[in-house]
Amino acid sequence: MSNRTLTTKQVSLRPFCQADLARVLGWRSDPASLAYWSNRRAIVSDEQATAEFYADLNGSMHVFQTINHSKYGEIGAIYSYDAQFVDQHCWVTTYLEESYRNRGFGVIATAMFVDYLFTYFSFRKLYFDVYEYNTLSLLSLKSFGLEVEGSFPEHRYFNGEWHNLKRF
Repeated sequence: MSNRTLTTKQVSLRPFCQADLARVLGWRSDPASLAYWSNRRAIVSDEQATAEFYADLNGSMHVFQTINHSKYGEIGAIYSYDAQFVDQHCWVTTYLEESYRNRGFGVIATAMFVDYLFTYFSFRKLYFDVYEYNTLSLLSLKSFGLEVEGSFPEHRYFNGEWHNLKRF
């Protein structure tokens, strides 16, 4: 896990601390946005959510940082997971509270995080999995110049329809 804080004028990324737990659990249990950034399909109890988060934090998560805005405070989280050091790749997920989306904060945070991962780890590739209904994330990743490396047809059932997954 990283103990570095990354900072720009508006946005900073800092390592998770115990004081963040309630907010992180709220994000992980937000039914309105869960399908955009998580494989979780159901809301669970606080006890189960806490246990699962710490299991992820000590298991598959590689680096977990909260996204903080200089004016608004904590607005989201970004993390890498399933780091494969021999094959030199990992996956990245970004979450922003709804009121802070489409304002450029996620793009700044993701750019900072990607730079950090490529600078301090020997990764050759970073993967971003995005469902096609998450149009905001698709546009952001395309604006970064990332390429789709794979498409998984009808990968998720959401809102009564099957949706494709794009892997950037």
